[in-house]
Amino acid sequence: MLGTQVWVQNQETKVWDRRGVVTETLPHRQYTVKLDGSGRVTLRNRRHLRAVRGSSHPTQPPPQNLILHSTRSRPTHTEATGRPQRRVKQPAWMSDYIAGTQ
Repeated sequence: MLGTQVWVQNQETKVWDRRGVVTETLPHRQYTVKLDGSGRVTLRNRRHLRAVRGSSHPTQPPPQNLILHSTRSRPTHTEATGRPQRRVKQPAWMSDYIAGTQ
């Protein structure tokens, strides 16, 4: 979204240490960002941008195709997580086995 303040990931160190403002939206989820301080304009993919909290434009909601940070909550222990697992049956030759007797 134009005018949104974002954190920019440093390409060498992978640290989110630069801030800037989105100035242009390009195809293929690319954005031009004007960096704070130096004023340089850099091209970044959405994966290398994170919105600064509380900085979204107040009059427009964020577009659906631009996700700068995840808003999904993590599942609790009561929710099903991951893929369904198959039930493991005991082999037929163990059908007469009684656990704990010797």
